[in-house]
Amino acid sequence: MNLVLFGSPHENGSTFQALKKNCKEYKKFYLINCFKKKISPCIDCKFCKKNFKCIIYDDMIEVYDKIETCNKFILASPIYNFSFPSPVKAILDRTQCYFYKNILKTPKRQASLITVSGSRDRFGVSVAEKHFKYFCKIAGFEFIKSISYFKTDLEPVFGKPKI
Repeated sequence: MNLVLFGSPHENGSTFQALKKNCKEYKKFYLINCFKKKISPCIDCKFCKKNFKCIIYDDMIEVYDKIETCNKFILASPIYNFSFPSPVKAILDRTQCYFYKNILKTPKRQASLITVSGSRDRFGVSVAEKHFKYFCKIAGFEFIKSISYFKTDLEPVFGKPKI
């Protein structure tokens, strides 16, 4: 199973156009729309440190299952205020249990990042990419590539991406 974590509230917006353009097989991926899931933020209770799972029972249970069983993983997200939107950030924060599980010993699976930014400033994308690379390390993924589009508030995602 292949997984797309979709981090935009706009189902047919620039982020979706970037996903379609760069992943021709996206229809074969299981897509989780972060904005449609009810996922609480991490509360730093340390339950996962001893139990290797999160104490919060919400839609993150499905996300854990898909992350742990997928072969390929794509995070497609806009950049809001120099980072991921809060529903994406909540999911990434809740993967702290993988750090304690030491999932690093699992076979490497492939992960890629697709970002869309209304701004031409690359700082937000660099922050998000660094965050995603750390997620990949703790969740047992090999970071393959990052594809980024800039100035999408002014130009549609039909041109060549700025990588």
